[in-house]
Amino acid sequence: GEVAKVDGKISITYLQKQGDQEYFVGEAAGAKAKAAELGVDLKVVNLGNDANKTISEVQAAIAQKTNGVVIVVPDPAVGPQVVQAAKDAKVALLTSDDQIC
Repeated sequence: GEVAKVDGKISITYLQKQGDQEYFVGEAAGAKAKAAELGVDLKVVNLGNDANKTISEVQAAIAQKTNGVVIVVPDPAVGPQVVQAAKDAKVALLTSDDQIC
């Protein structure tokens, strides 16, 4: 779908399940390093295993005018809500590691 045009610096929100696990810690560190290299603002959020937090953090990212969301969902069932929220706000969406339903 269509996404909003970005004027100025790009901001991305990276929402991860289990962000305190070593795999995801390393993944976040790599994303931060690449974002810094590219001049992109990156915010990393640990969702734990909380599906409700997933929805509220997506909504918060959109409210904070993020240009894109990269997400590893703790529960694939929240996928339709995540996709719809991003689509309605014309925010780019990319899934990482796990697919969403």
